[in-house]
Amino acid sequence: MNRNVKLLYGFSFFNPFMIDDHFGMALFFGWPGIVFGLLIQISRGLGDVLFLNALNEEISSAFRATVISMTNVGTRGSFVLVGPLVDYGIDAWGLPSVLSALGIVSSIVFVALILPLVVQEGELIPADTHRERPTPVIRP
Repeated sequence: MNRNVKLLYGFSFFNPFMIDDHFGMALFFGWPGIVFGLLIQISRGLGDVLFLNALNEEISSAFRATVISMTNVGTRGSFVLVGPLVDYGIDAWGLPSVLSALGIVSSIVFVALILPLVVQEGELIPADTHRERPTPVIRP
């Protein structure tokens, strides 16, 4: 199986955990809610390992640090944009409503972005082929 297909299947495996965790925190308070919150961090951490492993295999060392830094800036930037909206939503509508909304947004992102990539990669590259792709060379 192609490593991109494996990577996308990995993302499609961990993303529903993040969706379930948002809804779990919305439904359960106390220790069960904390456990669901920890599961978000665990699934995010495992997804990051898959992503960084794919980057290490696909990108030359000259550009790897730049790509990883840009990815981290994008992630932190999304937190900067979403954080104040979540804070306002908690003040206006309450924690369970905002966590449910985050679960719905995560579901939409999963269905609209991740699943089509998995389906597209699965259709383009059959699972029984084991061909090696040449390493991309980026020239200035």
